[in-house]
Amino acid sequence: MKNYFLFSILLLSNIIVAQEILKLDDAISLALKQNPNILVAANEKELAEVANNWYAAGRIPTVSVNGFFNNSLTNLNQKLNNGTSIERNGVRNTTLNGNA
Repeated sequence: MKNYFLFSILLLSNIIVAQEILKLDDAISLALKQNPNILVAANEKELAEVANNWYAAGRIPTVSVNGFFNNSLTNLNQKLNNGTSIERNGVRNTTLNGNA
């Protein structure tokens, strides 16, 4: 029993001595390095530095060209108020648009 007690005291003293003493400055720097909010803020800062250019600020104009072509074929049946009746099959409508 005496040997067991002595062995446990020696083992416990080795564990206590083997631990590194954490200073206040080390604890603060470790907490700042592992804080997720600070890591996200650092990433956002890097992103803002990369996006800080003339193009992202809207100073350089962008040019875009659009085009549209529509072709339709319909049947026309109209009755006017004066009694005239208009019936046409295969009426073609073509629309062409473009802008820059």
